[in-house]
Amino acid sequence: MEEYKLWRRTLGPACLSYPEKVELLRQAFLEFRSRTAQLVSTISSELPGLTVHDITHIDALWRVAEEIIGEDYPINPAEAFVLGGAFLLHDAAHVVAAFENGVDGIKSTVHWNDLIAQRYNGCEPILNSPEEKEALFQVLRHLHAEQAQSLPHIAWKISGAGEMFLLENFQLRSYYGDIIGEIAASHHWPVHKVCDNFRDRFIPAPAFLQPATWSVDVMKLALILRCADAAHIDGVRAPWFLFALKKPAGISEHHWQFQARMAQPTTTESHDLLLCSPSSFSYEQREAWWLLYDTALMINNELISSNSLLRSEGRQEFRALKVASCGSPEAFSRVVRTKGWEPVDVQPTISDVPKLIEVLGGTALYGDDPAVAVRELLQNAIDAVRAFRCINNLDDSYGEICVSLDSDASGAWTFQVQDNGIGMSRYVLTRVLLDFGNSLWRNDKVREEIPGLAKSGFTSGGKFGIGFYSVFMLGEEVKVATRRFERSTNDQVDQWQISFEKGVYGRPTLSEPMGSEKLIGSGTRVSIRLTSDKVVAMLRRVLPYTLSGQKLTLKIDYLTALVGTICPTSDVKIVARFNADKQEVVLPNDWASISDQMLLGRVNNHKAILHNVYSLEGALKGRLGLASVHGGAIVTINGVRSGTLHSLAGVLTTTENNLDAKRDSARLGKDIDWQRWALDVSKQQERIDFKGKLILHAIAPSIDFSVWEVGGGYISLSELEEKLAMLSEITTHEGEITHEDEDDMSSYRFDSFEPIQDLICIPSFGRYLHYVRVAGEFPWCAGVLPIDYVEIFENKLSSVWGAFEKEDEDQFEVGDVDGIEITRSVVHYTKSCK
Repeated sequence: MEEYKLWRRTLGPACLSYPEKVELLRQAFLEFRSRTAQLVSTISSELPGLTVHDITHIDALWRVAEEIIGEDYPINPAEAFVLGGAFLLHDAAHVVAAFENGVDGIKSTVHWNDLIAQRYNGCEPILNSPEEKEALFQVLRHLHAEQAQSLPHIAWKISGAGEMFLLENFQLRSYYGDIIGEIAASHHWPVHKVCDNFRDRFIPAPAFLQPATWSVDVMKLALILRCADAAHIDGVRAPWFLFALKKPAGISEHHWQFQARMAQPTTTESHDLLLCSPSSFSYEQREAWWLLYDTALMINNELISSNSLLRSEGRQEFRALKVASCGSPEAFSRVVRTKGWEPVDVQPTISDVPKLIEVLGGTALYGDDPAVAVRELLQNAIDAVRAFRCINNLDDSYGEICVSLDSDASGAWTFQVQDNGIGMSRYVLTRVLLDFGNSLWRNDKVREEIPGLAKSGFTSGGKFGIGFYSVFMLGEEVKVATRRFERSTNDQVDQWQISFEKGVYGRPTLSEPMGSEKLIGSGTRVSIRLTSDKVVAMLRRVLPYTLSGQKLTLKIDYLTALVGTICPTSDVKIVARFNADKQEVVLPNDWASISDQMLLGRVNNHKAILHNVYSLEGALKGRLGLASVHGGAIVTINGVRSGTLHSLAGVLTTTENNLDAKRDSARLGKDIDWQRWALDVSKQQERIDFKGKLILHAIAPSIDFSVWEVGGGYISLSELEEKLAMLSEITTHEGEITHEDEDDMSSYRFDSFEPIQDLICIPSFGRYLHYVRVAGEFPWCAGVLPIDYVEIFENKLSSVWGAFEKEDEDQFEVGDVDGIEITRSVVHYTKSCK
């Protein structure tokens, strides 16, 4: 350090200002440096993928800082001591020893538990396994800046010798320890947080340094640290021989490759920080070059934002104002050269991004039903409330979602969905919500944005990360106001609003909501302006049939019906408001206890008798009945419709997310006790039609249902066995005999068909249930297989008759309609005489 000008003019022996006090600071710092050097020496073994983070990197920050701020920049000895302490500690928590209780201390942190829940399904990796080392790497990288704040006051105990600190001088540790740790931690903060926390922080000289009057400008030092740390990307941090020994892979390899080639950064006469390399980057090293260019852009942003802040707060700017030649890849390649390739930014681009979002966020992905936009908004609102419950350990009684529809004098409408859930930070609102295809719940960023959520067991219903863009199916004017459950440390205000005036084709505006648009508590409100035609289209699935030209009068019942059929099993209270009218739609988990009539009305099903559906462990999963007419039960995930079960009525909850954004293809999971449900239906329900019996029989083949038609009546297999014992010749037809186009009569007249005596119709799924393995085709989507009734019949015939002969006949009289002969293909069975 002694060779660096910044050290020599502030804490070096040549400093003439109050030499005794400077000596006190210098000796305390050198001891501080010696102990920190020992601590950070283990970084390379614990986190081998990192470039050099030892004392050589820390010492080099004195040189880089001097290059950035300039030789005449005002730094007094007390500021140098605090800045040097922050240099020492900013990366020192990259090691297990920096945490009290070591590995156990790390594993007790919220971030560790979140990571294990999110990445490893809640199962702790095996001790010393590659998985555990990777988890420790991730957690240390995330926590090192925060932990740096505690390092000045962490004591390492030695048996029989008391406690030891990195900064051993008690007076200096007591007076400057907190601010050193805070500045060290701030190198990972956004710049505006540095401003908010440090703009007015000036630490006067302590009494023990009198008569020196060295005041510490905290904001200035924090900005020096972040710029110097960002700009230290020369060969000192990535020696070639160490690269050969470590053999880093992936992005770590690219970091090593570009830093090993870099010269020391220098500031030009035009106040540009010059980053250059004497050697060219080959085609094989192009990924390293691009990573260097991205790093140069990052350094440039740090310099520009730091100088802007210094200027606005009346401080002296740094000598280096920006990074040289980083305006384009082509310009940067003139200072960091390439060989055998041209660094033109030719990555895949989409020339019409709004058009892509309009298409994929609308009809191409979701179909032409704008009600799906309502579903996506409700899904987001439910997820937000459930996340708030999880993070605050609240039960199902907390939370409410209000869905409202208001008209104005111009004939336009405003549709709103508002929740009192977890809310969004500025980052989530502008970067995640608007990042097409991204979802916060499955993003690593969730551990930083909402610590503790992953380990709480929270699971989201949203899947695709593109649901928000479906709102533009309703209208172009959209506003999203949000207030996070607690202000994000990265935010300047406690709530934000983003406004779209021209859909995806205009630039959205970010602002702080004012007046009536402000949210009182946490949560999110999405408001959309839409036309009367869009309102009718949105409500189409629940509107009654009206005659052509008849004017439809909208009312709250339609809005309630729409919300109810979208969220029939919500565990969050949902209310609907239509102008001045207000109704409760769903209460938390009320689907399990309300009457059959109310539940069927909610899901828009016709009459049915509902029976409880349980998991294999005995938990209530749904209430289903056999549909008397064409319809479909609703399958939900986290309360929201995710698919349909044809041939059934009622609701079924599942934890299996569906495969498509339109929520047409239900996934039932493997934990449902379908046999128990089928047995309950067969025992508790007196009248079951033939189709229902086939469904139940496929699920529970052990039940002897009356599905064998003989002479126009239905009998069980055991009854059929008794009949077979009395016969030696039998004629069978596969499936019921129904009207066919070749019959010389209408289908209505065929209702009086009379079969011949003893004709046996073998059951067939064909007319009622096509065996197609598609989602929603019940019972096949439950994982059951169709029954081969012909095989069952012939096995039974063998057990009763022994040997038999069979013969097919294409045109055989099977009965008549008012004396008109009806013929069909049949199979004749004859008892063998052998």
